[in-house]
Amino acid sequence: MTELRRVERRRVSESGKIILLNCDFDVIDCTVANPSSAGACLEVQSQEDIPNAFALVIGAGEPIPCKVAWRQATRIGVRFA
Repeated sequence: MTELRRVERRRVSESGKIILLNCDFDVIDCTVANPSSAGACLEVQSQEDIPNAFALVIGAGEPIPCKVAWRQATRIGVRFA
């Protein structure tokens, strides 16, 4: 299979939190898979109420602004803004 990503991703999974900025800072737990400097894949229980832009905290890191690149069932691909 041909690799289409511009930036190499690390094959790891870390805990993360999606921070919904327009909803009084509601938080949704997620698993961050294959992060890179450009984006990541997020595994969530449900995509319901997850907007196309939000902040992501990976582990104990700082919030990173994100935009949704794609959606599939319980997975969301994001680009770091």
